[in-house]
Amino acid sequence: MFNGCDLQFQEDALRTIDEDIRQERLNHAYMIEGMYGIGKHTFARYIAKRILCQNQKEAPCQSCRSCNLFDSGNHPDILEISRTSERLVIGDFAEGREQSSADTPVIPFLRLVPLISNRRVVIIPDAERMEIEPANAFLKTLEEPPKSGFIIMTTSIRDRIVPTIISRCRRIQLKPLPINKMKSIIQKRYELTHELAEEIAALSDGSLGLAIQMLSENVIEDWEWICNSWGNSEELIEGLTFRVEKTGKKSDNESIRKTALRLLSMLALRLRRQLRESNRYPESTIDALDRIWESAEQIHSNVPPPLAILQAVNALAYQ
Repeated sequence: MFNGCDLQFQEDALRTIDEDIRQERLNHAYMIEGMYGIGKHTFARYIAKRILCQNQKEAPCQSCRSCNLFDSGNHPDILEISRTSERLVIGDFAEGREQSSADTPVIPFLRLVPLISNRRVVIIPDAERMEIEPANAFLKTLEEPPKSGFIIMTTSIRDRIVPTIISRCRRIQLKPLPINKMKSIIQKRYELTHELAEEIAALSDGSLGLAIQMLSENVIEDWEWICNSWGNSEELIEGLTFRVEKTGKKSDNESIRKTALRLLSMLALRLRRQLRESNRYPESTIDALDRIWESAEQIHSNVPPPLAILQAVNALAYQ
């Protein structure tokens, strides 16, 4: 499979793109959707490599000039927008505007004639970062794409993308990994105990990328602390706020949000476990679970993470 990456569990998505290529009905733009860390960027790069491959087999041939240049990061017919910036600005799409993270903005790049392959491909990860002005500028290109242009976007938050952008794309949904598959992968890859692999698989909720991130950041310590502090609202508020603020001292706003969202996911997981263990589903507990997800949405809407966490933990106090 593509460079050894884990796409073998996305059979439906692979089948969709394979059939589109085989039947020569490729759309000019694709939107790859799914939860954070599920492999959307890997899948987008798989599509790009296969489209650019000069041998056009059922998978990238790995031996043609195009595949070799793709692997080396020097393919002249692909442009990949940086994933590091918090927002995509007009300069990422149009020439002569504010600073862009790309050497060539998207729109003029797509107008150029391909140098090696039959197409020019642009990958736009996390398209929800696109602001209104660049979205409006890009819309005309989506409506009237250059003959050789091919666009791949990814998103974890489709509702934050301008609807007219979505409507011009063929959408492919990636699925979370089954928990038992996830446990098997990470237990074998990282030589984990059965218990730890089970905890990480449950915490990651089907996202292999999130599971790997958790292991690299030793997130299991936060999970154990939440379980030990469960039922003590004051201790939870103090400890969760401390963890978010500690992230802020050494990182950027996006990392702070991700830390807060990960902690909220742990709260939700612990609350769901409480429901399963008690085999009772009181309305107050269901309401508390809803409040946790509402807090996550507030963080996506730029509410300060410590405030959103405070509201979530206060909800737990009354369930």
